[in-house]
Amino acid sequence: MKRNLTVILLLQGQGFKGKKQFLPFLRPILGQSPLSLIAEKVERLKPERKLIAGEKIEEELGELPGWELLSLKGETRAKPLADWLSQLAPEEEPLDLLVINACFPLLEEKSLRQLLEKHRLKQAGLTYFHPSPQASDLSLGMKKEKNFSDVVAFVLQKEALKSLVRSSSNFLVANYKDFSSLKSGLEMAGQRILGFPLTKTESLDIRDVEARFEIISFLRRRKIQELSQKGVTFLAPESVWIDLKVKIGSGSIISPAVVIEGSSSLGREVKVQPFVHIIDSQIGPRSTILSSSMIEGSHLGPDVRIGPFTHLRPGTVIKAGAHVGNFVEMKKTVFGRKSKAMHLSYLGDSIIGDEVNIGAGTITCNYDGRQKHQTIIEKGAFIGSGTELVAPVKIGRGAYVGAGSTITKNVSPDALAIARARQVEIPDWAKRRRQK
Repeated sequence: MKRNLTVILLLQGQGFKGKKQFLPFLRPILGQSPLSLIAEKVERLKPERKLIAGEKIEEELGELPGWELLSLKGETRAKPLADWLSQLAPEEEPLDLLVINACFPLLEEKSLRQLLEKHRLKQAGLTYFHPSPQASDLSLGMKKEKNFSDVVAFVLQKEALKSLVRSSSNFLVANYKDFSSLKSGLEMAGQRILGFPLTKTESLDIRDVEARFEIISFLRRRKIQELSQKGVTFLAPESVWIDLKVKIGSGSIISPAVVIEGSSSLGREVKVQPFVHIIDSQIGPRSTILSSSMIEGSHLGPDVRIGPFTHLRPGTVIKAGAHVGNFVEMKKTVFGRKSKAMHLSYLGDSIIGDEVNIGAGTITCNYDGRQKHQTIIEKGAFIGSGTELVAPVKIGRGAYVGAGSTITKNVSPDALAIARARQVEIPDWAKRRRQK
């Protein structure tokens, strides 16, 4: 007879020692919470029902579609696991309850499958993990096998659970408030109890500060190894930080001291030099990111060259073959194909066409103290050095703007615009001044 599977992710525990304001299962590690890491593995088990028990995390449930918050009527605070189990005991269908502590993010899908298989093969009432004999003090998992919050994972046969419930579910709540008493009660009821060792790595508990460091180190090394096997070269892997959802194409070269976060993706044959920080950005194939550049929420096309010391802020799009150089900042700007801004510029809220040249020291004056305004520069325009473009303003196709100009009006296509004071020279003025 087919047995249904209900998974309960247990969210109990008050964070690091002395730091109750931190919920360890929600604090991100390499861009993902321990809760989401465990949830991904559970999804692959294809349970009939997925429940979350413990702290109130309604906002996080939006990122976990298909999961239900198992709550008690009128209760807002976390409750013992026995309360949650009591609600499930009356269900009639053949059912196994897999309870997983969300504070053990390195627990593998393979281990969970083996736990289920052994539980069902032996027709046990309770099957649980206990730590490997080699587990160090960094592992809090199952040290005493006492509290539910110390258990890594266990499978409970619903029929065995029901045998403990006499007249009402309150009996279970009153008598089996922790794992030890539940285990003893099942043994006294004649149920088979099975325990299996868990590896040291999988036993690491995110609630312990030192164990958290080990978890992060393990996941980071594994991520870099996976990318290396797919053809990515890391010149100094021990100094690189890469989040778990990052994608990098084969043939790419990542230099020392690089940080790539969030949902960033790099295409094939991308070169990233030292001290580059990339957040939630997409970088096209064959692009080069030079040293000490920061790229946030931006999209770069193929064959783009960025840096050194470039800052691309959210909403920026750099099209194919464009160059953005030293000390250039862009925000919410579309920068056209083969356009260049090589030195000391700020371009904000701008649409810049293809093959445009932005001279050194050019800035868009996009903010009037109350709202932002747009600058448009059409294809083939040439902006001289030291230019101020006071938005809203439009530079027409193929137009030239003389160096040092402050442009406050639209410039027609193919025109030359100069807006600066006329140079005046007074002969011998400096000599006469020195003689005073």
